[in-house]
Amino acid sequence: GLGSSRLLSARIKKYFPMIKIEKVLSVQELVSSKIDADLVISTIYLELETIPTIVVSPILNESDIRTLERNIQNVSSCTSKKYKSFRNLISEENILLNVEASNYEDAINHITDNLIKKGFAKEGITKSAIERENLSYTSFQSIATPHANPSYIKKSNISVATLKNPITWGNEKVEVIFLENDKNLELDEIYEVFYDFIDNKKNINDILSATSTKEVYDLLVEESI
Repeated sequence: GLGSSRLLSARIKKYFPMIKIEKVLSVQELVSSKIDADLVISTIYLELETIPTIVVSPILNESDIRTLERNIQNVSSCTSKKYKSFRNLISEENILLNVEASNYEDAINHITDNLIKKGFAKEGITKSAIERENLSYTSFQSIATPHANPSYIKKSNISVATLKNPITWGNEKVEVIFLENDKNLELDEIYEVFYDFIDNKKNINDILSATSTKEVYDLLVEESI
């Protein structure tokens, strides 16, 4: 029950102070909640499709502690891999600051021209990205996340551009653009890291305040560690 879970939470904090416990839930609350976590630790058997789950005693005996240690190491390894994959997609040469653009087509053109010149993309990427955007805008709040057909990508990367002045993009006024360039449809594992980053308003404000591409690069890399 919930009492056992709270006891377990206290024991975990004692033995594993580096762990961030997101929630302590009863089974009923768990079933009705959206869970976004790397690991679920329970005092009863549970079967969750997408999140690793382990069962331990509420008092957390020595065997449980060893089991937890192994699982935490596995989760840390997977998480580190995701962060490393994300960092590998970021390069300072694909960061553009204070781009002057009158509309989203113009903004996309600036970003894709840079990608072609730097050898990250092929001719045709601009047309592809604009056509995709015309089908359904990728703008939300002050951000846009356009992308092109993977056949035009030579090397997977994420380009970042800030605009000198906000532009109308669908129903939004956009100031920051992240052009996602996925060559082999291989970036699923890093999307969680990417969207966690852009969901944080402070990160976006820090990018807009940056005065150099290195500052933006460092922010993206450091926040994903």
